[in-house]
Amino acid sequence: MTLIGITKVLNEDDIVEAFIRHHAAMVDHHLILDNGSTDETVNILKALKDEGFKISVFQNRCSFFNESSYNTELFKHARNALGADWAILLDTDEFINTSGVPQGLRALLESVPETEACLGLKNVTYFDHPADNAAEPIVPLRMRYREKPAGLALSKVFVRGGLATPAFNTTIEAGQHEVLIDGEMIRPFGDHALSLAHYYRRSAWQTMSKSVLGYLKVTASPRSERDKTRAVHYNDVFRFMRDDPAHLFGPGFMTPDYAEIDLELDPLPYRGGPLRYTPVTDPRFKAIRVLTAFAEQLAQAHAHFIDTNEGVRLQAEQQTYRWSHLF
Repeated sequence: MTLIGITKVLNEDDIVEAFIRHHAAMVDHHLILDNGSTDETVNILKALKDEGFKISVFQNRCSFFNESSYNTELFKHARNALGADWAILLDTDEFINTSGVPQGLRALLESVPETEACLGLKNVTYFDHPADNAAEPIVPLRMRYREKPAGLALSKVFVRGGLATPAFNTTIEAGQHEVLIDGEMIRPFGDHALSLAHYYRRSAWQTMSKSVLGYLKVTASPRSERDKTRAVHYNDVFRFMRDDPAHLFGPGFMTPDYAEIDLELDPLPYRGGPLRYTPVTDPRFKAIRVLTAFAEQLAQAHAHFIDTNEGVRLQAEQQTYRWSHLF
């Protein structure tokens, strides 16, 4: 059985090395699409490749949201070029937790009934807790407090490679939450104890930069993507940053205590070993750097469309003559 990891990355230099090391023993190869990182993410991946990790790294610097297309093409490549029996679709902040399946990921997938096309997983969120050891660089070892998972829905999917053949019109939706065949969602198999540890928020500054980048990518996208409310989970943080940034700089957001959430101390059994390439970075300065770089990328994309498309240039020029008498 061949297991191929599939992951998209963007400015994840604080966690990407631990992510690759943790999953290296679980997958036969890992396909990674970088969406235009401007931090050390690509350099870390190159160092891991040189060290001998079985990864292939691609890059697309498009400034708007096109995740479903990326997921689907990576899935097809995993099957057609690498012979994937299963595609292990993960975000960089999601770590497979096999503590409930002592037989391991591979044996679990071998036991899934052949009639099941995809495996659904619960995504258990870990929080940046005041008791964390800030000096610990390995995110799963630093962030040890998680929500209690009772009642969580299946929110991610691993997909059989056979669905990538021409016989199926398969789409892997944004977020790897759903598999569609001819536009119809395939029911995921959920009768198992495998889960994902989700380290969505590693710091307040990381959350702010991620929210702004995600919101802007969707806002810059064609209407077909904007109408799907792709950025809904970024909206609140983005709008506070735009309209009322003082709201974010209180203790509730910058240093939350999570007193209102029922948390449990349950660190992930991290399987990746020590880090070698992850830099020590001030998250404040990193947020400023990556947001400034993306603002420049958006402006350059806008200029490129004006320079290469006469219709777009004419529309842009017409806007310069649209004045409004305010008062």
